[in-house]
Amino acid sequence: MKKIILAYVLLLALACKRILTHSDVENELKTAMSDFLNKRVNYDTTVAKFEVVRVSNFFEDKAFYDCEFLVREKKAGVDTTGGMGAKISKDFSKVLRTY
Repeated sequence: MKKIILAYVLLLALACKRILTHSDVENELKTAMSDFLNKRVNYDTTVAKFEVVRVSNFFEDKAFYDCEFLVREKKAGVDTTGGMGAKISKDFSKVLRTY
């Protein structure tokens, strides 16, 4: 009886885990970086707006994703594109810019 209950609990735990594909991870990383750049505290998006064009590459580590992004910055009369790097937590809630 214990084995049946244990198997049921294990099956339930595995069924609840969210499995992300490569493209899902890219989309989540892109969204996390975009939110970080445009929704910071005391940040005025009327002065400059950031658009994350694409995730250039990323590496999955134990606790975070190490990422490189191609980002477009739009200001009044100026439009520039460049690279940014960041470490993003596995749950996509924390972003630490590296460059």
